Amino acid sequence: MSCTILLPKDIRNKGKQYLLDRGYHLKIGRGRTEEDILADIADCEGLLVCNDPITAKILRHANRLKVIGRHGIGLDNIDIDTANQLGIAVTNAPFANVNSVAEHTIALMLACVKHLIIMDRNLHMGNYECRSQLLGCDLSGKTLGLIGFGRIGQSVGKKAAALGMHIIAYDPFFPKDQAPSNVRLLPSWDDVFSKSDIISLHLPATEETRRSIGMEQFKKMKTAGWLINTSRGSILREDELYQALEQGVLAGAGLDVFETEPPSPDNPLFSSDKVIITPHSAAMTEEAMDQMGIEAAMGIDDVLSGRKPAWLVNSPVHSIQ
Repeated sequence: MSCTILLPKDIRNKGKQYLLDRGYHLKIGRGRTEEDILADIADCEGLLVCNDPITAKILRHANRLKVIGRHGIGLDNIDIDTANQLGIAVTNAPFANVNSVAEHTIALMLACVKHLIIMDRNLHMGNYECRSQLLGCDLSGKTLGLIGFGRIGQSVGKKAAALGMHIIAYDPFFPKDQAPSNVRLLPSWDDVFSKSDIISLHLPATEETRRSIGMEQFKKMKTAGWLINTSRGSILREDELYQALEQGVLAGAGLDVFETEPPSPDNPLFSSDKVIITPHSAAMTEEAMDQMGIEAAMGIDDVLSGRKPAWLVNSPVHSIQ
């Protein structure tokens, strides 16, 4: 197989080795900007991308490109409509980081309700009495509301149930009769907000979900609870989240994602002791990074070998057999 695969960003060895073992030539790009990718892609049949911006201009310039393999799940960095028009298949890695993101979500929940970060800061400053000045909460017995019940949401629910939490969820695309016996699917996300102590967001970034969650939803929660977001930052109104924290509408938040990434250092959320933040790193574990590379490589190989990929996420004009 003499096809060339462009990697604007280098990845771990297992994904690359999968392609090398099947005879592909790998081209590590000079950078991840639109200008860099335009300069590198002309002779490439495949593209393996992380969060690199794959614009219409890039796709129209890539005359030999047949497939894009996404190193992860989210697709908001790829112009899917243009890929469809040009007959370029797009695949992703839907299983690779499910456990890693779910574990990170639980870690943020625990860090929030136990006040781990602020207690750590206080103790480093010699304030041992913070142990009685700032009491934490137990997750056991609390109600967790999942907005989105796809693979990651389901995994979070399973882990949270093992901690003794009650699980409710909203997902209009999930068949109600297939919900686990310990999960109640509710008819609207307003119902979930109104019954939850903790909300965990697991939504894709789409035109319908962008900036769709803010003060209106936070005020519906039965107590001043916590919000966790490990999905996409653009689904939140960050300004309203900050207001909700300042006004005591929410007790705290754990965020792995932001409206703008990387976020500005002067983002007001960074100044709040009620917020625990991580740098879009939920999926970045040793295990997940290996598996994302492998699954992205598998999709590329399927298309270039004439097979229909298991994880095709678009509808290219030219059908894939």
